[in-house]
Amino acid sequence: MFEEDLSWLPSLKLCGIMAGWAHVILVGASIVTNAFKDGLIELSTPRLEEELSRDDALRERLERILLEYVEHDCRRASAELNTCIDLIMEGHVGGRQQWCYLLSSDTNIGRLCNNVLAAYLRELSRERLDGRLAVLDPVIIQFLGDPERFNDGLANLFEKIVEIISYHRKQGDSVFVHATGGFKPETAIAVLAANMPTTGAPIFYIHEHFNRLIRIPAMPITFRKWKRFPELLDHLMEVGRMSKEACIQTYGRRIVDEGMRLGWIEEEGGFLRLTAFGELLWRKMMSRGGLLDSP
Repeated sequence: MFEEDLSWLPSLKLCGIMAGWAHVILVGASIVTNAFKDGLIELSTPRLEEELSRDDALRERLERILLEYVEHDCRRASAELNTCIDLIMEGHVGGRQQWCYLLSSDTNIGRLCNNVLAAYLRELSRERLDGRLAVLDPVIIQFLGDPERFNDGLANLFEKIVEIISYHRKQGDSVFVHATGGFKPETAIAVLAANMPTTGAPIFYIHEHFNRLIRIPAMPITFRKWKRFPELLDHLMEVGRMSKEACIQTYGRRIVDEGMRLGWIEEEGGFLRLTAFGELLWRKMMSRGGLLDSP
């Protein structure tokens, strides 16, 4: 197992802070989409992505324009802020120290929206929250904007969310995952990451049609009653593939059937192997060292 570098996370004990609220916020393109609808941006999302790749001055100008746009009406301008702002204010009223993690794709628009949200939240912290909301540097998820390596991007997103939640849980903090931003696959991964055995964080989501905040409580996943299941996945990870009959003889038909039904393994020519995303996700889970055995 590799040793993770957690130096980028806040050193809570050194600050004398032992408990608080941490907000993990998925950042999509809602600010840009809404600004385009309101006529503030003339370029559509695909064209803007292209232009931003070759024009730094445009990016800096848009950051200023979009920050003013968000300041005017943060809920209307940003689906992300519409989801998290009430809880952040509640934390402040309750005297909580709070931390904000903004996670976005590695696209130009993802970086743009992330920077705008970070600037707005830092301004909010200074002016209205007595500086008690620490907004960490934007977290850019590698490959999340790459169509050819999108599965890798989702696996990286899963790993980062689990890393943040696990860290804050060890400090005694409460963690909230705000999953309105981004597309549906990112939301699904956020829900999965928030429900792993070492995490257990509630999910907040604004319904796109009803504009109503939904809170999904955490129900941590466990494989304890399925000890042979992770053993099967470990073995397939090691050997690459194994005949279906040998898998059934070794691990039992029920385990093999469940692995296929749940999408972890697939059959080809009488042999079983991990699905492409199943392998990526299992590798990330195992890299955390004993993730499934934790209480």
